[in-house]
Amino acid sequence: MGAVVDLVAAASDGRSMSAVVAMTIAIFTIGTGVAMADTGLREIAEQTNLLALNAAIEAARG
Repeated sequence: MGAVVDLVAAASDGRSMSAVVAMTIAIFTIGTGVAMADTGLREIAEQTNLLALNAAIEAARG
């Protein structure tokens, strides 16, 4: 959230457009990284659930 505050401050302080653009790119990059981590965690959770389901089925058979 601090990056967004910095971006707004830069725009309102009249800093150069290149500084504002650089901060915007940084925010986008951070957001992309978070989204990728979220996707990876969801995939791991789905695989773990499938493994647990398989173990439960095998235990019920045995």
